[in-house]
Amino acid sequence: MRTNKRSKRGTAIAEAGPALFFLIIFMFYPMLDLMGLGLAFYSGFMLNTWQTREAALLTASEAQAVDGHIRKRLPEYWRKSGLGSLANVGEDIDTEVIYEDGVADAVLKADKVIRVTTTVQYRPWLTVPFFDMPGLGKPFAITFSNRGHVEDPDLAQGAQLISSAPSTSADASAGQSVALASNP
Repeated sequence: MRTNKRSKRGTAIAEAGPALFFLIIFMFYPMLDLMGLGLAFYSGFMLNTWQTREAALLTASEAQAVDGHIRKRLPEYWRKSGLGSLANVGEDIDTEVIYEDGVADAVLKADKVIRVTTTVQYRPWLTVPFFDMPGLGKPFAITFSNRGHVEDPDLAQGAQLISSAPSTSADASAGQSVALASNP
């Protein structure tokens, strides 16, 4: 009688295919999307910071113009830069420029504070069909808000000033806003 002794070597190779499939689908693709999300978040924050710095130096009419430097040309320049081209954001970048009253001094004029709110639409690098959640399977909006002092309070002439209470209109208009980064 003959006994067939099978070797236990090689059984792991049979399990490697399904394990590799699950590893790629459920770990690798979502990790790529999360890295892209982090890059888009950092990139959008840098765009908002640049817009706030530039808007503090411009007059109110230049800063709030739809085809002006802050709302059109700076996002176009950002999109062509290294960070903007790697961040997979949609075509529509919504920017809102608001002027607020700052601290009033008895001797000097009242300070003016500018708030720039930028909303970008992030699209995942790889759409994983099993994950139907924002950031992994479908796009979502990220809203950034940054405040800064206007260099010369006379630059805010002609701007419609609001009280220094925070506005929720930008957050509500974003629809499916997920994150809000701010710099007080």
